[in-house]
Amino acid sequence: MENVLYVVPRVSYKKGFLSSAAVNLVITNERVIAAHITKETIAKGKEEASGITGYLAGVASGYSERYYEMEPSEILEESEENFVIPMADIREVKLKTGDYDGGKMDELEIKGRKNINFKANPGSMSVKKIKEAFKAAGIKVKGGGFFSI
Repeated sequence: MENVLYVVPRVSYKKGFLSSAAVNLVITNERVIAAHITKETIAKGKEEASGITGYLAGVASGYSERYYEMEPSEILEESEENFVIPMADIREVKLKTGDYDGGKMDELEIKGRKNINFKANPGSMSVKKIKEAFKAAGIKVKGGGFFSI
């Protein structure tokens, strides 16, 4: 049975030459789902948020917490832009921690049949949780630095 192991909130990747997209990365034991953050998903998240605290937490995380309660197939169908990277297609994952002062973003690079680089604000990725999720799925993870949370 497919289970959501961890959700990496609010990362971006290059879609094309000059365009990028914001997604939540849903890591399951079978695949990684790139769930696009769209106007519709934000509206749905706002409906589900309870109170001002829930609203603010939802905005900060791209309403990613709800993915723990959803079936992976539901997450994939949420937007036609969502896509999947099967665990069988992933050779390794590389993590690089960013630096506020140097203007460097956190990076999560998935290497395999197709290499995809996801970026996030420095300090926003939980390297420890990402490593645990990929390790549970049988994927080798490199990097992340010494001071990983």
